[in-house]
Amino acid sequence: MPEAGSETLNGQAKVNYPQGYTSENCMIVSLMSHNILHPDHWVTTGQTDALSAMQGNGNLFARLTPENITVVVEKFSKAEQRRDVTFKLILMKLPEVSEKEYKIGDVNEDGSITQADLTLVQNYIQGTQALTDKQLKGADVNKDGSINTGDTFKLTQYLNGAISSF
Repeated sequence: MPEAGSETLNGQAKVNYPQGYTSENCMIVSLMSHNILHPDHWVTTGQTDALSAMQGNGNLFARLTPENITVVVEKFSKAEQRRDVTFKLILMKLPEVSEKEYKIGDVNEDGSITQADLTLVQNYIQGTQALTDKQLKGADVNKDGSINTGDTFKLTQYLNGAISSF
């Protein structure tokens, strides 16, 4: 952490990904830390998406970036003394979904492309429906890498018979 009285309230460390891990194929499962005040007490933080935070002598965050894992420690005030922080970061590699495991357009995985699939995609876009990795691959019918109204438009065209394939 920065020294007491320093204008800087945070410090950071950049950690290389383990071999075979990237920001696209893993997630933070746990970010544990302790400082010199509590050397035998490790605390696991909460985790949402690629951001984890904890309270202690400041805030501790870890963020997955394309280049590395960036761990940031923030002090609460300039007057606070420096306290060294040790952290443990646990990553989990996400399962890969191959094209053979899903069918484009069949989001609910029932074997056919129907209005129910379109409704799932619409609900996902509105934020009221979560989709699995396999469902996300099937929902990207225009193959642009994201699920959006372009996909609902193509699904509607397919269901109305305007197009016969994706």
